[in-house]
Amino acid sequence: MSSTDWKWIQFQRWVVCMLIGIMTGLVAVVINICILELTEVKMRVVEQAIIRCVKDSCLYIPLLLWIAINISLVTVASLLTVFIAPVAAGSGIPQIKCFLNGERIALSVFRDSYPRYFPLSLINVSEGEQQCHVDLRPFLNPSPYTVYENATLPRIFRLFRALGLRHLVVLDDDYKVVGMVSRKDIWKWEHTEKVHDD
Repeated sequence: MSSTDWKWIQFQRWVVCMLIGIMTGLVAVVINICILELTEVKMRVVEQAIIRCVKDSCLYIPLLLWIAINISLVTVASLLTVFIAPVAAGSGIPQIKCFLNGERIALSVFRDSYPRYFPLSLINVSEGEQQCHVDLRPFLNPSPYTVYENATLPRIFRLFRALGLRHLVVLDDDYKVVGMVSRKDIWKWEHTEKVHDD
């Protein structure tokens, strides 16, 4: 890929990012208008219930009505997020970063950027030091994202792109850890797919 082609791709990405920002702003305006309208309808209904119940001494009914309306709206929003658009639960920043930076690093640069450690055979460790250990539990994520060992590579790739992951734990059918997928593995697969497509 030439430098001009790469600049054109980058320009297209930023244009798409700008369009995403404009659409997000418009959607936010529509959502704000809907919230104001729904609030007005809710207050009107509750106000009418209060007026009726002042005469009948049943002021608990407007309170229950107000709670029921709020719970209904929250339930609808939660169901939409969980079942229709799970990505909406996040900030969206990892998706934009992946979109803008997804193909900037060449495979050789990506491979060389990983740290190179000395082989264990060159490190002099005494028997006492071999018995020592470091407790990394305070630094570990106790509930990382996982996939099963029979998960497809396109699905894993989508998880990496959508969630901005660095590593993904692989489990077998007994929920035991059998491996780890890193960005390097995904990059190799994506690069291989592009070579075959070309």
